Amino acid sequence: MTQATDEFISLPPPATRLAMVKAYIVLTIGGVFLGFAPVIVKAMTMSADISAFYRVALSTPLLLLWALYAPRPGGKPAKTAGKTLVMLYALAAFFFAADLGVMHLAIRSTNVTIATLFTNCAPFFIGVFGLLGLSERPQRTFWAALPMAMGGTVLLIGISGFAKGGGSIAGDALALLAGLLYAAYLVTVRTLRQAGAASGHIMAVVALGSTFFLSVFFFLAGAPVPATMRDWMLLLALVLFGQVAGQGLVTIALQRLPVSSSSLVLLIQPVVAAIFSWLLLNEALSPLQIFGVFLVLVSIFMALRPASTS
Repeated sequence: MTQATDEFISLPPPATRLAMVKAYIVLTIGGVFLGFAPVIVKAMTMSADISAFYRVALSTPLLLLWALYAPRPGGKPAKTAGKTLVMLYALAAFFFAADLGVMHLAIRSTNVTIATLFTNCAPFFIGVFGLLGLSERPQRTFWAALPMAMGGTVLLIGISGFAKGGGSIAGDALALLAGLLYAAYLVTVRTLRQAGAASGHIMAVVALGSTFFLSVFFFLAGAPVPATMRDWMLLLALVLFGQVAGQGLVTIALQRLPVSSSSLVLLIQPVVAAIFSWLLLNEALSPLQIFGVFLVLVSIFMALRPASTS
């Protein structure tokens, strides 16, 4: 085999490969949990922006307990100045809160389906960040898998949205901005993990910061409270699956994984959302959407190949 010149293309030692395989499993499980979130939000009677506030606000006590009692990560942390670390924590909280806030503004301004499609463009922006030197340079397999992943996502999410119409340039631009913000969040979390920051600390700071930022939407809406026990139970599921388990597992996995391939693996979210919307909400999948699911899954397999190749 010809030795690759890019350090992100060359194969790691066997022990490291095994650790990466485990990390990809953790990441995939996290992505599956995150895929439940849109289905849960659809089933609620409250608006998406209010559920987003409760999602981070109610998760904060659990994540603070995680930060207090979870063991610190092993290994020698990178030497990162205290001010730089604080700035990275602040950026992670801001990017996550801004992603949620801008996404909900986009949903109100354009076709919901198209907004969801554009928000899932985070892998494209991560590739751009890599080319600009703002994150790790993506592997060749990333660029090979990206067109298939984006094409599959368009078939899965976007075809019905474009057919319905009802979009707006401003709303579509906001949805693209949400995708960029989520990409920036993933890159920041990856940088924090490489600097030795504990997953629990990152998640607690993100939840606290997001609660502060999203409280603006909450109070402007009149600080509504869930009216039924069903909504409270759905909120609990959103907190546990969408925030604590989903984002928590993603944060844990990003200690070892390139953010580019990780972003492709996280496209499992719309696949899971589509399947469970079909099973639980009777939203049937068309043949084109099923083909889109297939393309996304193939692109994820391509992204995983460097971790499993011997």
